[in-house]
Amino acid sequence: MQPRYLNETRLASIIAEFFVMVEYCCTHGELSLRETDCEWQDASKIMARETGIPVTRVHDDMTAYAAHQYGTAWLDMFTAQHGEPYGAKRSIRTLANVACEKILRSGQKHHRLG
Repeated sequence: MQPRYLNETRLASIIAEFFVMVEYCCTHGELSLRETDCEWQDASKIMARETGIPVTRVHDDMTAYAAHQYGTAWLDMFTAQHGEPYGAKRSIRTLANVACEKILRSGQKHHRLG
């Protein structure tokens, strides 16, 4: 069966790459998250824009992946990190863009976080 959207087969890889970066940045104090879902929805919108997949589908897949990977309290786990919201080096939007670039344009120049 053919994928319905051009980049549908890459969405799982983008989401996995995104959460690897989120986890790394949270662990190293480079990312500060608020306890709202808005930032996660922003990440979903970026991934949807880059893949052409509807944002609701991307967001549902992203939250399902996170719940499976980190447990049902995954949002609390990431937002419980201490940090400076305005002093953090990374944002959710940046990480979503980098994940898309890394997976969708793997044959081109890679972007580095550092």
